Amino acid sequence: MQSLTNTGHTHYGLVALVFGFLLPAGPASAQAPIIFSDGVPSVTVSITGMDGEQVDAPLILDSGAEIIVLDQKLAEKAKLPLVKQVNVSGGTDARSEAGIHLASKIALGESQVDNTPVLMMDMASRGGPFEEYVDGIFSPTAFAPSLTRIDFVSKIVCILPPEDFPDDEASDYTDGAHGGLPQAKIALGNREFMAVIDTGAPDLVILPTSFAEDLPLKTALIESGKSRSVNDENTAFQAQLDGALEISGRRWESPLLTFVEDQSGLALGMGVLAGARLTLDPANQRAWLEWPDGKDCSSCQQ
Repeated sequence: MQSLTNTGHTHYGLVALVFGFLLPAGPASAQAPIIFSDGVPSVTVSITGMDGEQVDAPLILDSGAEIIVLDQKLAEKAKLPLVKQVNVSGGTDARSEAGIHLASKIALGESQVDNTPVLMMDMASRGGPFEEYVDGIFSPTAFAPSLTRIDFVSKIVCILPPEDFPDDEASDYTDGAHGGLPQAKIALGNREFMAVIDTGAPDLVILPTSFAEDLPLKTALIESGKSRSVNDENTAFQAQLDGALEISGRRWESPLLTFVEDQSGLALGMGVLAGARLTLDPANQRAWLEWPDGKDCSSCQQ
């Protein structure tokens, strides 16, 4: 997970585990509303401990996370037992230790999964925006092999059967030791890249600062804030692209890009995704990014 404080905004995303963990099987169809705060989506999730203690909390809806993350106080309130200690990484190469705990049930709307691993971290102690409204991070991988469809226009998230995927061609997840994250092809100026789809970021695109040397920019890098991850803090900058950002036939002229020191790769944020519909298939490492264009998407139907 990474958080980016940038002109008053916060960026959540890119939680990666440096170990393997078997995820539980997914549930039947269901849907739940999405709530936005400072451009970042969240959903209300019910967490039940092994002794039946239930806690409801708004969690950031984060496609850039590979596991559900709960604040330490929330996890302790639900009385979730510790399974093992692990190393985690954010959007940079830094690592830190955290605990994997076990929830008896995780429920989103009418869907639930049993015996689900969650990552517990002391998020509030990090200060800044974490203290204001972040109880944790919700990862769509929790409901694999079911699909997770996130419709930002209609403000609903749907848990769907594995066979209910879109007809369009999917993009593959990133490769790597962490199991991968959803990604999409983007063009910046006359160059093409693959970027992680990160619903936890309010920005358009987040890039490593090293990319500024090769991209056509109208302006120099201007420091805009600090990038906080679960285990690191780095300086963030912004600059305007001399050209267009293109994604799936959509075009943004001269967009404002965000650059972060030691960022491990490109990320596509809510500045782009706010008008889109995202379908995730973590079990098969596939993602679909669509723009409904006025189509009625007020239900879980395609």
